Amino acid sequence: MPLPFFFHPEADAELIDAASYYGERSLVVGIEFLQVIDEAIAWITEMPRAAPAWPGRPNVRRRVVAKFPYAIVYVVDPAAIRILAIEHAKRRPGSWLHRL
Repeated sequence: MPLPFFFHPEADAELIDAASYYGERSLVVGIEFLQVIDEAIAWITEMPRAAPAWPGRPNVRRRVVAKFPYAIVYVVDPAAIRILAIEHAKRRPGSWLHRL
């Protein structure tokens, strides 16, 4: 059974910013970005411990998404998945550490 998930408020803002960026360039690409994120979250909720752990933080996992330079950083709690960041591959990795 898939685990429920929720976004940290800053991760939610990152998702909105990235989707807006792509959507302003092309509605099709903006929709595709959101679909890829949805697919990655579905995978995470089904197999939460399958993604590699963040170095030095075994409880933090990172799922790279397809087609876009983003990853979903999350923590698996007993009852839910906390999505900490929608992280761009080229911008300040680990800037979300204060969200733990």
